[in-house]
Amino acid sequence: FSKFQEGDTILDPKVARRYRETILAAGSRKPASQLIEDFLGRPLSFDAFENWLNREGR
Repeated sequence: FSKFQEGDTILDPKVARRYRETILAAGSRKPASQLIEDFLGRPLSFDAFENWLNREGR
């Protein structure tokens, strides 16, 4: 989710395009974890997601 927060809005077309090209267009050519890592530019971490979930108001 952090990649979507980097833009002006979570609906930033540049980020959405990168998601579409990096993850959706690749289909099953790579393992899902590798596609996510390619999109995020860092290793997949449940800790980052868990921290986001545990923030106040979620």
